Order: sequence, then C-alpha cells, then structure tokens
Amino acid sequence: MSRRSPQPSSATARCVVELEWGTPGLAALGERTAAIVIVDVLSFSTSVDIAVSRGATVLPCPRWQEGDAKRYAEHENALLAGENDRGYSLRPASLIAVRPGERVVMPSPNGSDLSWQAADRSATFTACLRNVKAVAEYIAASWPTVGIVAAGERWPDGSTRFALEDWIGAGALAEALHALDFRCTAEAHAAAVAFRAFERERFVRLHRTASATELHERGDGRDVELAFDLNASTCAPRLVDRAYMDACTATQTT
Repeated sequence: MSRRSPQPSSATARCVVELEWGTPGLAALGERTAAIVIVDVLSFSTSVDIAVSRGATVLPCPRWQEGDAKRYAEHENALLAGENDRGYSLRPASLIAVRPGERVVMPSPNGSDLSWQAADRSATFTACLRNVKAVAEYIAASWPTVGIVAAGERWPDGSTRFALEDWIGAGALAEALHALDFRCTAEAHAAAVAFRAFERERFVRLHRTASATELHERGDGRDVELAFDLNASTCAPRLVDRAYMDACTATQTT
C-alpha cells in the first residue's frame, strides 16, 4: 500500500498542524496551538533524543553571559555540555555513552534557547528526524493542534538563518501527523512535500547543507549520520519542569 501524500487541507481532518520559524514563530504558535514541537536537527534536537532515549535528562538553557550556564548546571546538579570530564557536548555522537539518570545542561542559541522560552507551556516537545514517528504518535493521542517551530541557525547579527535540515525535519513531523489525520497548513504541507523528496533520495543532498557541510569538514560526519537516521528512535522528549525526559517511558511507568 502506498503512503499518503500530505494535503494542504481536508474537510474530514480533525486536527491541525502549523509551521513557523524561530522566536517570532514560537510566539505566534504559542497563542493558537495546544502543543509546541521544536525542531533543531543539527544538532540540539538530535542530541536530546540520543541522551533522553538512554535514560538521561537534558536541561536546555540559552547562551547566557559567560559563567551563567556553569552556575546553572551546578545548581541543578548536572553536567554542562562541553565542560565535563565525560566528554559530553552538543555533538550527538558524544552522548551515545551517556548513563541513565545523568543530567546534562545543553546551552545553544537555537533549539535550546527556544526550549527555554517555551518552558512554561504545558506541552513542549523537541523532535528530529530520528524520532518524528514516536513524537507524532504521542502528541496525536492528546493534543488537537500542534505548532512546529523550525529553529534555524543564526546570522552574525543574531537574526534567524533558514536551515534546510530543520525545514525537512519539520516536514517529516508534519507528514507523520498528517498520517494520523491532522490537517496541514500550507507551510506544513510544503515542508512535508520537501521531506518526501529528500527521503526518496535517502537524504543525499541534505548532507550538502551549510550546517552538514561544516560538520563534515570538521570531521564530525558521525553527527550528521546520526541526525539523518530516520525513525531510529522511539523516544518522545517532553519538556517538564525545564527538563527534557522521554514522555513514552514516563507514560509506561505511571
């Protein structure tokens, strides 16, 4: 049986998924959607998935002034990504060996900063290509309206730079939600169509985005491979009390 292609509208769809970018998009979607999903494929969302799926807890935080993140980690009895003796950082590959029960603070100007801004919401998630099916299935059971926030990167002046991998990741989630009877807005539909095109070629061209190219040239190609491993994870990271934990595991144990 062939998989359905997402449609921009449907009279029978019971739920709605929208898509916007960055901080302004988060503010707009926060006013009209029940659940928010932050997508930062390279690499915050992927790092969160890998750590949380292994039983760790991830605490996002913005890029405060020097020393603030370290003090926050000490206050939370957590390891600071990039500054710990275990070698944990924002790199997904560095978190493969993370131990269950460990707490890791992850500062970044994109996905982590957006998570911090959305922390007071009752339903905030992060998704990447590794876990879109799991996140979609978990959300679809309880929330009728979903706002996908593509994180993007930053230009030198601090403004949001379009990041193709986040657009494709957001499209993968939109497509997964559409398969669960969500109606896609035009923006979510366009991203879902783009995702299907890149999926058909096994994300070959996605390796040539600016962010992926930078990682490959730096010798961090393993991080890219992990990020583009579609639905390799069954984890649904949900932000609770300013910390990401696996919502699926929490549901099973309650």
